Amino acid sequence: MSSKLVVIDRSEIIQSSSFLCHSSLFSHPRLLTQTKMQTNKTRGKDSFPADSAKMGNSRGSTGPSTGPAIKKSQSVPSKTSGGSRVQVRQKEGEADKLSHEQGAAGAARTPSQSSKKGEHAVPLLLEPEDVVQGVTLKQTELEAVEKLTRGQRENPKWFAWRQNRITASIAHRVSHSRFVSGSSQTPPASYLASIVGDGPHVMTRAMAWGVNKESVAARRYQKLKSEELGRPVSIRDCGLFIHPQKSWLAASPDGIVEIPRSSERLLLEIKCPFNHREKTVAQACHEDRNFCLELVDRPGRYQLKRTHSYYTQVQCQMAVVGIHKADFVVYTQCETAIVPVTFDPQFWASVEDKLEMFYMRAVVPHVRQTVRVNPAFQREL
Repeated sequence: MSSKLVVIDRSEIIQSSSFLCHSSLFSHPRLLTQTKMQTNKTRGKDSFPADSAKMGNSRGSTGPSTGPAIKKSQSVPSKTSGGSRVQVRQKEGEADKLSHEQGAAGAARTPSQSSKKGEHAVPLLLEPEDVVQGVTLKQTELEAVEKLTRGQRENPKWFAWRQNRITASIAHRVSHSRFVSGSSQTPPASYLASIVGDGPHVMTRAMAWGVNKESVAARRYQKLKSEELGRPVSIRDCGLFIHPQKSWLAASPDGIVEIPRSSERLLLEIKCPFNHREKTVAQACHEDRNFCLELVDRPGRYQLKRTHSYYTQVQCQMAVVGIHKADFVVYTQCETAIVPVTFDPQFWASVEDKLEMFYMRAVVPHVRQTVRVNPAFQREL
């Protein structure tokens, strides 16, 4: 399998080969099989491995498809251009063999091929693991992924599409890591696990309280915002947004605020701090120096601290989604604070550079090494 050196932004040089399109294969047996198929194809073979139907799914199988056989295409980097897409077509009958392993990642279907009425269509070209780095998604693909992953934590596909991507929730920790600052040569293992999807999905008491109160906070915000504007606003549910140019970067806001008779839209991010649940927001500001908000001008007026991780999170969300205004909401049982946040291009440019450096120098080598030492991957090759 040939490889080619590609110059990345700011002279960042990494090895580009078909690995970049399959660097998450170590945890997805179905895609290991696809890699074998492509390897065989380069040797003049066009047959699908006979043992593919026996392979499992890392997130639970949905069972074989009962629908008609479909053609499935996959995106792989061109060996001549180092990045252009090559369509690998499978025989119609082979699509059924893949359906056993589609699981939480979801089958790529057209609207006419959806198994359930109203199921969002996913472009035939992509699966969650197919795009790791260096591939730009079409707008239709970005929109399809966002719709497919709505429900977020309650939707397994949301977890699948987050894999191998730096998301807004971890952006602050990554950009402030000792590895990025140069004081450590070893990237934090917990950060890598979180990015590649190996980390545990832990739900603490504080997290559970926040999740349970989020809908209450959203309704409270909707009421207050409607009163402020003098017209009712709506909150649209949303899934995972992937950056249009940097497919390794993603974000999941809590909602999109739509204002009637206006083209203006806002991102919505809600926090329900468990430790301050029975206090006013003002009390939390006075008593906790690490609290995300600070009082400004007069009582009841707050701003989000620029040094807080939530500020980085919201800036990342705005950069990824392309909406440059947001409402940051802090909800307690005593008060609901609405804090407007606007996009800060200079702040974000600095953070984005650090995230990209971490991804290229830590995440990609980590995934490459994991693939190299994985016995299942070696057997497939």
